[in-house]
Amino acid sequence: MSLAKRLYWILPLMIVLAGIGLLFYENLKKVKEPPDEGISRELKLGESQLANAPAIFSKNDSYILSYFDDEKLIEKIYTKSWDLDSEQTHDIPFNKWSRVYNNGETLLYTDYYALYLGSTDKKISEIDDFFPLQNRVLFLDNHNMYRLEPNTLKTQKVLSLEEGQKRVFVEQIDSKTYILVYYPGRKGHLIKLYRADTQSEAKLVSENIYPISTTETFKDLSFDVNHNAFAVIFSTIQKQGGKTVNAQYYTYHPFKKKEAPAVKTLQAKDPFSGSQLEGWEDIELKLNGKEADILFASHGFTETTYSEAKASNIYRLHVSSSGQEITRISNTPNRSMQPMFIDKGTVLWLDVHGDEKQINLASNREVIIQKADNYTSGHFISAAGKSVGMLSYAFFTIFLTLMWYIWPFLFILLMMVVNNNALERGESWIMYLSLFIYTIPIVLLDDLLFTNKLLAAAPAYMSFQGSSWLYILGFGALAYLIMYLGTKSKEWGLVVRFTYFVGCHVLLLTFFIGPYLIQ
Repeated sequence: MSLAKRLYWILPLMIVLAGIGLLFYENLKKVKEPPDEGISRELKLGESQLANAPAIFSKNDSYILSYFDDEKLIEKIYTKSWDLDSEQTHDIPFNKWSRVYNNGETLLYTDYYALYLGSTDKKISEIDDFFPLQNRVLFLDNHNMYRLEPNTLKTQKVLSLEEGQKRVFVEQIDSKTYILVYYPGRKGHLIKLYRADTQSEAKLVSENIYPISTTETFKDLSFDVNHNAFAVIFSTIQKQGGKTVNAQYYTYHPFKKKEAPAVKTLQAKDPFSGSQLEGWEDIELKLNGKEADILFASHGFTETTYSEAKASNIYRLHVSSSGQEITRISNTPNRSMQPMFIDKGTVLWLDVHGDEKQINLASNREVIIQKADNYTSGHFISAAGKSVGMLSYAFFTIFLTLMWYIWPFLFILLMMVVNNNALERGESWIMYLSLFIYTIPIVLLDDLLFTNKLLAAAPAYMSFQGSSWLYILGFGALAYLIMYLGTKSKEWGLVVRFTYFVGCHVLLLTFFIGPYLIQ
């Protein structure tokens, strides 16, 4: 069979494949799009079995990253430019509650009940909570807070806490350790802040009841301290009319100030959609003088998914006297969680991939932007998945355009009854009249397919002024040309020719326009 006799199916197939390729290319650009201006794409560092944030220890010239995977503790050493320098594993038992401290010399790890020395698996102490810091470790045991020096393994009691319901948070600032204790109560939200020097017990430096309604339930908290003041951000949830309402509160409080700290409500708008970012999760706060940077996870706009244009990503809110500035730090289709500051411009977080949690990093440093700019297998997989998902509902085009092609087929059925001989002879006036009848509902009902929502979601080359007519007429001309070539090689009758034309026209619209129907 010559090539000319096969063009009636080769040409539509090539055009459809071109449409699929174009869709994949557009989606590849979207899944690789940087999260925000001046922020790198995600740089993958590893995969963890646990949902806990990995342990990271900063040295003068390197970072030590520790996390659990493949039933082992993985230890990776990176340069300050995040080039992998070395990697080793440690065979230590762990479960989903396990956390570690690893400074390259001393390795400590926990299970739900106790703290152990990694080199010998010797139990150091029973624990109720564990707080690994930069060069020391604190742990809570039976309402008492202890400090453990990793190099000497000496333990010192630093604070006795009141019994009852409470949440404890710990930060190391230079040589000092700050312990914040939150107590929910009937009169308000009580926060006590303690400070402990290198060898001393902790001393109370601030105690305040925050004027927030007791009907709001505590959800999350983060704090930071500089030399003159401390700041706290915490989130709450409240049931209102059957709905869950989230709120975030921020306060900056100089130590010398005696009156109760002023509390303000924080809100942030998605920098790409303009809608409110709600349900903040995994909050982390860092102070820079009187200004603050707040990391959190929230559902916001993304073009990396194929249906709902939202995903849980990481955001950074900058708070200063001049106002607020929001920046998207991650842009992935997966749930992002557990963000942490590595330095002022670099953030690490986890992306949930089924049972695995991918450890990602993003930064405003040029060296990281260039390093993360390469295409990865994850980008191609995400683009392929997005394309397949979009194509799966592209076939709704066939049903949406039913009101276009039902009338000419009814006309052909009518001709079979009243003038079947003319139909069998393939008289051209029947073909032209069928095409005319097909055109009328397209003119009147073109918005059945080319809706405002579709045009807003489609790429720029599909959504300019008059684009709907260009694609309808362009694909119509292509379908007619292919039908004409098929008629020359196959000697089709009138009904077959018209059916092929309509089928080819709708098929081309399905694969080029249909993927943007549900966006």
